[in-house]
Amino acid sequence: IALLWAPHPFNSRTGQTRRAIDVPLVKSWYCEHCPPEQPVKVRVSYQKLLKIHVLNSLKHRAPKALKKRYLFRSFRATKFFQSTVLDWVEVGLQVCRQGHNMLNLLIHRKNLNYLHLDFNFNLKPVKTLTTKERKKSRFGNAFHLIREILRLTKLIVDTHVQYRLGNVDAFQLADGLQYTFAHVGQLTGMYRYKYKLMRQIRMCKDLKHLIYYRFNTGPVGKGPGVGFWAPTWRVWLFFLRGVVPLLERWLGNLLARQFEGRHS
Repeated sequence: IALLWAPHPFNSRTGQTRRAIDVPLVKSWYCEHCPPEQPVKVRVSYQKLLKIHVLNSLKHRAPKALKKRYLFRSFRATKFFQSTVLDWVEVGLQVCRQGHNMLNLLIHRKNLNYLHLDFNFNLKPVKTLTTKERKKSRFGNAFHLIREILRLTKLIVDTHVQYRLGNVDAFQLADGLQYTFAHVGQLTGMYRYKYKLMRQIRMCKDLKHLIYYRFNTGPVGKGPGVGFWAPTWRVWLFFLRGVVPLLERWLGNLLARQFEGRHS
């Protein structure tokens, strides 16, 4: 019923549809002039966002007509997969747990019993390592990038778990999400393993300036925090979408080397 009364692109399931991720909430703000009394960093943020928008629209091509392949439908056709309905916070916890198991399997495959991976995905040595052990315990970018992505996932899932437990209210949840997405550079070390990611981090910073200086005006002052997480959330979702082929290649190579050894 809600679908029936929704405004145009949201009221249909087929044809030209829009998802939450497709809606740029604050685009109209930076397509206009920045208010003149704002500090320099905010004006620069407006310019940067506008620049990215212009470049995207110049490069934009009409989407190719594709024969849609549905992953889940093809999975359902085989005998290896069943379908079930889960609450998505549970799914998030499962992802974190399975990810932890996966990384642990890799660590123990290399016999590195002196490295401990905690549930927040910090990799720490349990004793002072000898030079040989240090050399043996070096991992490549594939392992570390996955570790950091899982760590970001864990942060997001944990905020929702706190909300479900009733320890924080909806405003604190929204504010926490906004903070997390805007400060990925401080909270994780992802950029160490894929430096191109600085683009996303900078874009989130620009969006943060844009939003803060709209909300924290007048009597609000510095404000208790802005729970406006959708724009920065989009940036990271698009990043995850784009990094999938790269990770497939990296992890494919890593696992091939683990199981088959190097071919000299």
